[in-house]
Amino acid sequence: RVDGRLCQLMVLGVKGELPEEDVERYLTSFQVYDHAKPSDSEGTGPEEVLQTVFDVANTGDFEALSNLCDPLGENDGDTQMICDLSTVETNRESFVEYFSKGKIAGEAVVNGDSADVPFLFGPNGDDDETMSLIQRDGIWYLLDF
Repeated sequence: RVDGRLCQLMVLGVKGELPEEDVERYLTSFQVYDHAKPSDSEGTGPEEVLQTVFDVANTGDFEALSNLCDPLGENDGDTQMICDLSTVETNRESFVEYFSKGKIAGEAVVNGDSADVPFLFGPNGDDDETMSLIQRDGIWYLLDF
């Protein structure tokens, strides 16, 4: 139990055909995140949350991505992939390639609990994009791009 919640992990397969190290890695990778707790982005604006993405691409501190996605799960697959990099190593190399030269390319446009932040990213840092963020209980989260 974690904070009164029952958590259960299962590994299914044919006995003797699952490598023990894979089973162990799966079972020990389980983590519970309490999205009700304030994230590192509490009290920061949408630009700072997006800047965290670029900073992680340059520092390799993928744990900093763990609380950047919408806790209600309304974010798109691209932003979810970014947040999942805190625990999943797949796509990290591609993420670094596309976001290490990223930078904010203008002021955030805030409209109530949503914001759009223009940015540049890509292998050369010159692809235009806009990151949409959503504010939940005073905290900004990645939503889509």
